Amino acid sequence: MKRFYKILFFCLPVFFSSSLYAQDSMMTAQEAIQTAIENNYGVIISKNEIEIGSINNSWANTNLLPSVNATATKQAGVNNLQQKLSNGTVTTKKGNTSQSLNAGLAVNWRIFDGLKMFATKKRLEELERNGEYAFRKNLNETVYNVITSYYNIVTLNEQKKANLEQISLYNDRYVL
Repeated sequence: MKRFYKILFFCLPVFFSSSLYAQDSMMTAQEAIQTAIENNYGVIISKNEIEIGSINNSWANTNLLPSVNATATKQAGVNNLQQKLSNGTVTTKKGNTSQSLNAGLAVNWRIFDGLKMFATKKRLEELERNGEYAFRKNLNETVYNVITSYYNIVTLNEQKKANLEQISLYNDRYVL
């Protein structure tokens, strides 16, 4: 998450402090950019990919560390016993209980895998870096598109004002 904010502040230009008028309400270019970044799904997905890449980029995912598996089972049973012996004795027990507890621990550690673990770590680092580049690309494209659209709207509004003023001058000339 810290990387996201570092990239965000790195990519946003500082010169958007002047306020301009878009339509009838005052909206600064900075506010338009902020709104677009917060609501752009491409930026949100790229931000999530950065987080996924940073979580996956660990030595635990390279099979360098040993894996430990533990198991435990408990069995309980209730039996009725009726036993006839050859001498004629009969043994009867009701509600005979038996319990069994088993536990196991297994450790698996590959000592040498042909340096595959280091190649896997480099691959994970590159995937994380690709996520950061994709985020910067989406962020820059969004900022560019918003700035272009914003200033096109401002220019069109100024042209509209100039045209209305020109029409007013033509009407005054017509009356004269």
